[in-house]
Amino acid sequence: MIAVILPFYNNFDNTVYPLLDSIYRNTQNQISLYLVNDGSKEKFNLPANPPNITVKYIEHENYGYLKSANEAYKVASNDRKNDQFIFINSDTIVSPKWAYKLSNALFINKQIGIVCPCSNNSQQFSIYYNPKYTIEQWSSFIDKLIGNNSFGMYSRLPHGSCMLITRRCADAVMKTYKRDVIFDPIYLKGYGEENDFGMAAYKLGFLTFCAVNTFIIHKGKGSFNQLSENELQKLFLNARTVFKSRWSKDLSIPISVKAVNPSINAKYLSLKLKGLYS
Repeated sequence: MIAVILPFYNNFDNTVYPLLDSIYRNTQNQISLYLVNDGSKEKFNLPANPPNITVKYIEHENYGYLKSANEAYKVASNDRKNDQFIFINSDTIVSPKWAYKLSNALFINKQIGIVCPCSNNSQQFSIYYNPKYTIEQWSSFIDKLIGNNSFGMYSRLPHGSCMLITRRCADAVMKTYKRDVIFDPIYLKGYGEENDFGMAAYKLGFLTFCAVNTFIIHKGKGSFNQLSENELQKLFLNARTVFKSRWSKDLSIPISVKAVNPSINAKYLSLKLKGLYS
């Protein structure tokens, strides 16, 4: 079973409500959805959910993204039916069959412990997106180009806007690094914790995979909308310092595993989409 963990804070009309609408509309398989209200000052009205999605609502004081995600993971992982966990930012929009496609990519290689989608704003997994089209239309364009095949590419680092982590991978990282939470609290309220987790998993033999047949829209900065630019800069500097001290040597080691189809990656897909739909 897939458990989706969605922390959010305020600004509902521009973040969590549109995201929930897309999740309810574009999720065909059974999932558990853990909605984590991180001490919002606004009143949250929970929309009615479809029968294939079981909603668990959690509300607490304002912890910040990282602690909210950690606390929600503790709750979700206590349900042994959940063996895959998708952490998703509130400033995203998902496309048809998104959860199924991310989960299905795990069958490509038993070493995969983390799966991410492509998006318009996800660093190494970014592809071109023309906002005059709906996400359903854009997803159909991608399907026409590559079909439903789980083509993709490997990376040491995931992107935290949307990432699936298997229970096996999470358990291994938490046991090896002797912590009782999935993301290291040294990253304060967040920023860099997903990359740290990705490197820790990679050192244990797990791989991060980008499923290029899966697309989301990522607006950016929604998970930290309550923070000032100065506070964001402090988080960024902390993340960079901690990550560099831990993993700088390991980043120079090449990934030995080959892409599923080397010719079909984010760059290829982006060029094709821009040529056809700009």
